[in-house]
Amino acid sequence: MIEVKHIYKKFNNNIVLDDISFVVPDGDTFTIIGGSGQGKSVIIKHLFGFLQPDKGEVIIDGKNLKQISKYELFEIQTNFGIVFQGGALFDSLSIRDNVGFGLKWIKNLSQEQIDKIVIETLRMVDLSPKICNLKPVELSGGMKKRVAVARAIAYKPKYLLYDEPTTGLDPLTADLINNLILHLQKELKITSIVVTHDMKTAYKISDNIVMLQNGKFIESGSPHDLKNTKNELVKKFIDYGNIY
Repeated sequence: MIEVKHIYKKFNNNIVLDDISFVVPDGDTFTIIGGSGQGKSVIIKHLFGFLQPDKGEVIIDGKNLKQISKYELFEIQTNFGIVFQGGALFDSLSIRDNVGFGLKWIKNLSQEQIDKIVIETLRMVDLSPKICNLKPVELSGGMKKRVAVARAIAYKPKYLLYDEPTTGLDPLTADLINNLILHLQKELKITSIVVTHDMKTAYKISDNIVMLQNGKFIESGSPHDLKNTKNELVKKFIDYGNIY
């Protein structure tokens, strides 16, 4: 379980997160919406331990990230997979080496074992093993995104962090990615934290949604709750997809 308690983060004189708290039960999908530059990705970096809050606590499976050793933090980080905005695949590596990249660092496996996992994982995201020797530049945007998801789940993490999983994709491909996120949650029981501007994505995949504005959550609830919000700012975001 992920618990965030009253975290506060400031960069220079800019307050980015101001008393943020939430809980993500195991197996849920928790989605953070909000305009650009509001601090959504900063929350993600706190969950993974890239950043530490100035005040407050981030607790992963009962462990306070401020109170553990670097080795313990590394062990917790191996329970996370990250799907970066744009995929962030290594252009110089083959698809096989991209998907297997984390396995080389986290698991003590032979190349034969890694190759077997890579093929199995590609099939899980509905990609053919025939693409193993291709480079990212040879794939479509949707295929690249699925390879990025495959890389994130290859070592069987407990948690998946998605940063704008459907950005830059056409509506049909975006829906394929949404269905993939739902499938992984159901089949692998993965707990997911999603940052997105895309309300179609938020409504489809989420158990709970929060909206971040000026460092605070100004709305939270189920997809049904957000659709029926009385908050005019949230309504505007939902209507136009981005308040800016």
